[in-house]
Amino acid sequence: MNFFEDLLKDLASLMDLPLHVDHRGVCCLRVDDQFEVQMEVGKKNDLIILAFINELGPGKFREEVLKEGLKANNQLLPGGIVSFSGKTNQLVIYKRLPNELLNAQSVLETLSSLIDYATQWLVSLKEGKTAPAFLVTRSASSGLPFGMKL
Repeated sequence: MNFFEDLLKDLASLMDLPLHVDHRGVCCLRVDDQFEVQMEVGKKNDLIILAFINELGPGKFREEVLKEGLKANNQLLPGGIVSFSGKTNQLVIYKRLPNELLNAQSVLETLSSLIDYATQWLVSLKEGKTAPAFLVTRSASSGLPFGMKL
């Protein structure tokens, strides 16, 4: 077994779920039958956790969602980085864990935080909103220096 398989074995024990690496070297989880979370080893032996949230078709709504994603990323929230996959046209949230921080407990905490954040984005998108309410409120109240706008 390699370190990723060992990590998944420990994580599976904490989560009481079977976790396995597939033929692509990836471990996938389906969250509440709503979206997929994928864990894989990055080029620097870090762990990359991605949540594929929802497809975003071309148009103004997608532009606004991505603009709100950039604003969220600027706030450095612990849930993850909001991004977009042009390959699948999906909103994606991801987080990287450096190799030094890789243990089952830290992965579980990061995974939980990312899933909560992804769920908030998914609910907002299903309601036709461009971002979770707490982000819209936070960015409106935070204000940028010198009257700058994003």
